[in-house]
Formats: sequence, C-alpha cells, structure tokens
Amino acid sequence: MDTLGQKIKSLRMQINMTQGELADKLGKERSTISSWETNRREPDGETLKDLAHLFKVSTDYLLGNKITATPELQQKKVELTKRDKREIEDAIKQFEEELLSNDGLMLSGEPASKEAVQSLIDAMRVGMELAKKRNKEKYTPNKYRKD
Repeated sequence: MDTLGQKIKSLRMQINMTQGELADKLGKERSTISSWETNRREPDGETLKDLAHLFKVSTDYLLGNKITATPELQQKKVELTKRDKREIEDAIKQFEEELLSNDGLMLSGEPASKEAVQSLIDAMRVGMELAKKRNKEKYTPNKYRKD
C-alpha cells in the first residue's frame, strides 16, 4: 500500500510537475514537498485539501482511507446473464439496421459519419446494460436473488 508521500510523488509526476512547481502552486518551499514525499512530514489539513483539488482526487484517496458503506447502502452487484446480453445485442442490431437504413441521418445539420453512428450504438448499448441491471435490482423477487 502506498504511503501519503508516495501518492503525492506519483500524482505529481503523472502531471509532469516538479517539486518546485508544486511548491510554487501551494505557496510552500521545495524542501517541504520533498519532506512530504519522503514521509518525514505530512501536510496539514488545508494543504491536504489543496493537494486533493490540484490532483483531482479525494483526501480519502490521499490518506488511504477505505470507505465502507453500511449494509443498507451497499448494493449487490448484478450480473447480466447470457440471455440478457443476447437480448441487448439483438436490440442493438435492430437499432443499427434502422440507423443505417435511413438515408440522410443528420446530426447538428450534417450527415452522420460512421464514427457518429458507432458512438450512438455504443451509447445505446451502455444505456441498455445499465437499465437492464437497474431493473433486475429493483424488480427481481428476493427468493430469486443470489446473495
């Protein structure tokens, strides 16, 4: 498991930032950044928030906190069956055929490109999978649910 210092260094390097640049952004000395990355010191709470904002992560991620939900908030992972996947693929094929059979399909006043049509198909697939999972969670009777 990475320490706070290792995470700070890794995130800093991912955005191609030097210790000096990070220090300037935070109004700190470069030696302070170095001491964080070598785990000799830790940033204070406000600085930790600033780091999280700068790196676009949560403070919980930086601190290595594992957030667990109460049993009521935990959702059981619903898996799609082969039948569900086949139904989705059949609907997607029908949708694709309808899209391609209509000459002059327009998006924003321009003829739709193959990439745009593929994007529509991909979005439809994702939406149908999410809807199917959500419906299974909501409407499957308890006696048929797998724990």
